Amino acid sequence: MEQNLIQQLIDLVTKAAPELWRIGRLQVLNINVQDFIIAAIFIAVSITIFKLMKKLRDEDSVQRIWNSKKDVYEYSGKEKGCFYVSEEAVTGWKIAGWVVISILSLIVMCNVVSIIMRTINPDYYALQSLVDLVRFE
Repeated sequence: MEQNLIQQLIDLVTKAAPELWRIGRLQVLNINVQDFIIAAIFIAVSITIFKLMKKLRDEDSVQRIWNSKKDVYEYSGKEKGCFYVSEEAVTGWKIAGWVVISILSLIVMCNVVSIIMRTINPDYYALQSLVDLVRFE
């Protein structure tokens, strides 16, 4: 029954106001592009945070590693490009980094699911957009 009504509404809108229907479908495309850009930004931020987390080094553990391999390797200095902080700070920053990466990953997954759903059935979301316009006025 509902499917029949929805199909009748789609037919009415496509016949009576093709420009309105075109705008509704274009809006679905715009939302998809917006969600894709947001997902791409969150992925870039997650990768950046992960790279920064890899550069964090615990001063004591690095010193222990150097001391244990002192006779095998001759170290002239610390690893280049790494941040050296206390053990507690490394642990805290890594926990914070994983929390942020997890939250951003969850948001990206939700955006990707929405993008896929709107791509598979754009008519439904265009219709939903038009119904929302009528409902709020």
